[in-house]
Amino acid sequence: AAPVVTVMVPRDSRIDAAKPASTGGGGALALPPDDKSEIEVRTGSNNRGVRTLRSSVKDRLARIQSRRFARQQQQEAEMDDLRRRFNQLPASEVAAIQKVFDRFDQDGSGKLDCIEVSKALRDLGLRGSNVAEKQEILRVCQRPGSYQIGSGQDEDRDDPFDVLEVSIDIFSFALQVIPQVRGFLALMTSNDMARYFCQYDYHGYGRLGAEQCMEIGLALNLDLNLLRSVLDERPKLGKKDKGVDLEEFRVIVGKCKEQAERVVRQREHEIKEHTGINHKTFLEFRQDIVALYELFSSLDSHGSGNLKAKEIRRVVDEFGLTPKTPKEKAEVQRILRESDVDKDGYFNFHEFLFLVKRIRAYNTNISRDRDYASFLRYDRDGNGKLSVREICNLLDDLGAVPHNRQEQEELAALIQSVDEDGSGFIDFSEFQVLLQRIEERLRSSRFEEEVEYGMRAG
Repeated sequence: AAPVVTVMVPRDSRIDAAKPASTGGGGALALPPDDKSEIEVRTGSNNRGVRTLRSSVKDRLARIQSRRFARQQQQEAEMDDLRRRFNQLPASEVAAIQKVFDRFDQDGSGKLDCIEVSKALRDLGLRGSNVAEKQEILRVCQRPGSYQIGSGQDEDRDDPFDVLEVSIDIFSFALQVIPQVRGFLALMTSNDMARYFCQYDYHGYGRLGAEQCMEIGLALNLDLNLLRSVLDERPKLGKKDKGVDLEEFRVIVGKCKEQAERVVRQREHEIKEHTGINHKTFLEFRQDIVALYELFSSLDSHGSGNLKAKEIRRVVDEFGLTPKTPKEKAEVQRILRESDVDKDGYFNFHEFLFLVKRIRAYNTNISRDRDYASFLRYDRDGNGKLSVREICNLLDDLGAVPHNRQEQEELAALIQSVDEDGSGFIDFSEFQVLLQRIEERLRSSRFEEEVEYGMRAG
């Protein structure tokens, strides 16, 4: 039997690379270096070993090429299926998702990282109401194809929120991330929804009529026009509508909240585009931008985009920015005069925001010592931070305890907005901002009461 010679053949080498060696004898093969796989070739006359090698490598390359082609076809089929499913969504939903996705796809890569996806979800009306919910939404963004609610953090990840490793295209965003976040948020409110459902299911049929849904919507402070619209969009079963079961009721409430939040987010961006304020200013005032703009516009009777100094003073008072003492009020008037940048006696919206920023900075500075004393008083455990319980004690003493669900949601949003690091605790700098916003709202409420009393008194 002829001796066996083992030669190394690269996996992706061309057939022409296997040629007889020029240094004679025994049919040895001259093969390129960097070999990866072993093939046994029997040497013999008439180069039969070379022909066998060429045939086997050719077959192998053909199989590799076939597998690559099959994978490519599978990927194209999957992409076509995703595109088809995406286009089957309601046209208004497709347009909204595409607009928000493009807004945060700044580099035009067609991909978003976790932070960008989280911001896009917020603009679509999908956001967590506390730290735990926000973290869970980040987990959805990290593994949209395999996420399971309550599955916890990945054990093999050193950093479970490493946003740099994740990139999500628009199809994964629309068909995986959004439905999963919706499902998670619905689950978080399932107990409340079940309680309301049972409370209004008077006859125990397991279904609610449209009017009962409207009553719950009123209790939940939902937009009743929007709720009616969502109810009317429901497909009716047969000639008679049999009502809404618990699962459908959850979906309807979730959709109303999402749409209402989406309207607010869209309004914020419209104000930004209309007024031309820069992105930094927009982010700084985003929590108040709609209220400030509507208050500003309510006194702009001519639609000029400018207010006189007298009108600006009214806005400052109405928004609760004016301090208490005559000395502090005089200082605010000085700030107002200085904030008229072009000295024309008028304020555009950008100048108005600059004025608000200066007044807030002044109010923070003059109350720093008093605020720090309050902070220490409520920081019972002395860890330099306030917990939710400690914040509730503060609100109780200030007389700012929410009296209905709307006020509860507004207060929760306010606390979230000042909790910049998302820790669920408030440090002193955040405490100052929170205290100032609460005092602004209390002064604004008192101003409205005084105006209303004056109108009644004639």
